[in-house]
Amino acid sequence: MSLEDWRQVFAVAGILLILGVSTPLMSKLLPPSSEPFTAMAILGENQMAEDYYPNKDAEVDLGQPVRWHIYLYNHEGKASYILVRAKILDFDSTPPNSNSCIPSPASSVYEFRRILQNNETVIIPFEWSILDAENSSDGILIKKIVINNHQFSPGLSLNSGMLRFVFELWLYDEDSNRFRFDLGGGSRCVWNQMWFNLTLSA
Repeated sequence: MSLEDWRQVFAVAGILLILGVSTPLMSKLLPPSSEPFTAMAILGENQMAEDYYPNKDAEVDLGQPVRWHIYLYNHEGKASYILVRAKILDFDSTPPNSNSCIPSPASSVYEFRRILQNNETVIIPFEWSILDAENSSDGILIKKIVINNHQFSPGLSLNSGMLRFVFELWLYDEDSNRFRFDLGGGSRCVWNQMWFNLTLSA
């Protein structure tokens, strides 16, 4: 080979070496191309988007167990400390506002926390039953509820038998040292709801 041929070989080898070293480094320095997000969905008894209610309709009797599953997926680009707040609202209660990312002002009846690694998916059981409720002057008073084998006495006064579980996803923000419902600087929020009709008597 001539001197010119050797120069071309060294030039190509040098370029390949530079690309081989710089590509992994650049991939670490450049931000990921996809937008960060966290997903949440409510699944039915068999961990699918079906079979949400024991009688195949939204009528739920006192003491009747209902089995749902909370699906969570973390694509924030890092591990995330997640808080899910479950609230019971009636038709007139204020739900979370998706436009301004303001959570519902209602109190939580149940909460759970979990650390999710980046690209990790988890499915968490959510089994509930309203054990004691009665008609009141305002509508319905929920006196006892059991969620995941933990019994609570929320004393919730709601306007009608058509109720909903609202699930809000909160992420821990290290800068403010607290959980935030408004993810990504207030530009996005994640919540879901499931309606049911509470039947007090047969």
